[in-house]
Amino acid sequence: MTKKEKRFLKLLNNPTETSFGEIHTILNDFGYKILRIRGSHYIYINDVHGRVNIPVHNKKVKKCHVKRLVKKLSSTCTQ
Repeated sequence: MTKKEKRFLKLLNNPTETSFGEIHTILNDFGYKILRIRGSHYIYINDVHGRVNIPVHNKKVKKCHVKRLVKKLSSTCTQ
């Protein structure tokens, strides 16, 4: 199992407040790049799968946003 897979499985198994660093690394693994930062919102883009908006407060990403991200990344894995 690769590091990319381990990080993604960790996110799947425990989607509670996750550090922004972990989310950033996972998005980079999936080919997303930062498009822009507006206040506390980091906007990532991928040529194939589109945009992802990640709001960050106190270096954490809330559970609801992590679940939304997992759903989007899971759909990209199956395509």
